[in-house]
Amino acid sequence: MNKNEPAQSKSSGLLTLLGLPVLLAACCGLPLLLTAFGFTAAGAFLTGKEYWVFGGFMLIIGLAMLIKFLVGRRSKSTGGCTVPKDHRSSSAPSNHR
Repeated sequence: MNKNEPAQSKSSGLLTLLGLPVLLAACCGLPLLLTAFGFTAAGAFLTGKEYWVFGGFMLIIGLAMLIKFLVGRRSKSTGGCTVPKDHRSSSAPSNHR
């Protein structure tokens, strides 16, 4: 063995071998597990409140429609293309000879 090489113990190799799967599970598996637990807890909480949730959504949709209606009444434009009053524009090419 060369004097410049670091000495390795057998426990560091075993720790690396066992630590990598634990690190992988903590890095990728733990967020998935916590997300699944959160969705399950939210679903269990909202199970008895489906009518309140439905009513809340209907209220939000109704308010959005009311706001859209009121903003549409206030604006002077129709929001679409309009035909000019004089349909014979001076910039249009003339077909008369």
